[in-house]
Amino acid sequence: MGFDHSAATVELAKDITVAKMILMQENQILIDPTAKLQAKKAAEKKQAQAQYQRYHEIKDYFKDNVTLRAGDLYISDTRRQIFLDISMDQEKYEVYKYEELVDFELKQTHVIQHIHEDGATTVVNGIWYTISDSDREISEISEIYLNMTFSGQNTKTRVFLDHTIPADSIDCQHALKKAEKYERVLQHVKDQPRKSPAKITFTVTSGK
Repeated sequence: MGFDHSAATVELAKDITVAKMILMQENQILIDPTAKLQAKKAAEKKQAQAQYQRYHEIKDYFKDNVTLRAGDLYISDTRRQIFLDISMDQEKYEVYKYEELVDFELKQTHVIQHIHEDGATTVVNGIWYTISDSDREISEISEIYLNMTFSGQNTKTRVFLDHTIPADSIDCQHALKKAEKYERVLQHVKDQPRKSPAKITFTVTSGK
């Protein structure tokens, strides 16, 4: 069969089933593992280049025709579609029709921390005074996230806060503003009348 123990042969063997190997033996089919592996890698590279080009064509369209944007979330009223870009929460880009957005929900987890301060003793002008015990509460938020539900029970989550911090802190307020901006963009989509999107196609030309 022309197989040896080279790296090319080992890699090629991963894609050959037992049935296919028997068929090759019966028909005395010889394979050059190195050439076969090079052809496979060339095809994968060409496919990756086409996918990369398509991604940028789609992203460029939404950048040029964006109606509203929040972070990795773009929407276009012209195309009536939602574009979720690649991000920390998103390994690959996705495009949805407005009609595919079923619902969205912004969630916050509030924590009330109770602080008990023991009484303290102090001296003023030679006289001992005791300050009584006291209790106070600190409002904190431990997480802020947004769930976007699309058709087919497909839920995408954006996390804006994943650790506990005071509710009135600058970082918490910043996270809330980011989350609320996503919420406003999605509400705009929900407020649009439901109808078929305009037909806009992307042409992908693979480079040589």
